[in-house]
Amino acid sequence: VIIDLMRRGGSLAKARAILGEWPSLEFVKLAGLMMGRAKVYPKEKLVVSWVTIKEWKKADADPGRFSFIANDLNLIREVDVALVLVEQQTKWYGHLRSRPESKIDIGKVAEVLGGGGHKNASGFTSTLSRTMIIKKVRQLVR
Repeated sequence: VIIDLMRRGGSLAKARAILGEWPSLEFVKLAGLMMGRAKVYPKEKLVVSWVTIKEWKKADADPGRFSFIANDLNLIREVDVALVLVEQQTKWYGHLRSRPESKIDIGKVAEVLGGGGHKNASGFTSTLSRTMIIKKVRQLVR
């Protein structure tokens, strides 16, 4: 609903206020780092970012709170799918988001990677390397 409101001209700051407060300044800095390292793959209309276990522990962040980064990255006009990877011990957790008008069912993408969800929001856990996960997701969304 918030994304729909924003597409109609709503404010990200107001949407963020509706969703809740930022937990700390360190978390805001970490979110900024993740936004800064995001990479767009134009051919696949995919944007990817990640956070390492060392980074989120240093920021005293809850690793489950990074799905909003995928939501925010999915607002980039030239992408249809956003992937955010969160490192956890010996695996990566992937948050996938797609635009409502996207023809890609990311629930099915997540299933291939051992997870699940629905057409526009899904997740998975993988022991593959970050590089291999990104490569696999790029192949799947093509």
